[in-house]
Amino acid sequence: GERMPRWMQRGVVGTACAAMTAYVVYAFAANGFQWLIAPGVLFAAGSVIALALIQPWGRVIPRPLLLLLAWVGGAILILKTLYGASVQMLAVTGVITWQQAQTLIGAPVSQAPTAQEGAHMTLWNFLVWNPWFLLGGVLFCALAWLARRDLSERLS
Repeated sequence: GERMPRWMQRGVVGTACAAMTAYVVYAFAANGFQWLIAPGVLFAAGSVIALALIQPWGRVIPRPLLLLLAWVGGAILILKTLYGASVQMLAVTGVITWQQAQTLIGAPVSQAPTAQEGAHMTLWNFLVWNPWFLLGGVLFCALAWLARRDLSERLS
């Protein structure tokens, strides 16, 4: 098979890093410093994984481990987006209450939004944040899919 072009590798990694950076900035702005730690660590880990798949120094890390981590990271981003969007849509349409939605996402029920705040938050998430998470997940999976060929080429 043909190797993934370098420009495509850089584009995939750059877009995934942009998505993770946007979330880190959002998490910090919306929730303060305590929420910066987890997204910051995940951002750093995701960046290292993505770069290790396309950079020569990444060959010191076992390739199957990198591919597994990229697949898992991509799947988590995609599933997080779909699950969160589904729960929000159920709350917006009135199938469940916002308190139930908070429980389903593991957030404190005491912080449940009003119906109007919830609808505004859902629209904001659908237009601004969910596309980045979904794109990041798809790109991580695409990177893992395209990078697997490098492994098969080395084995042949």
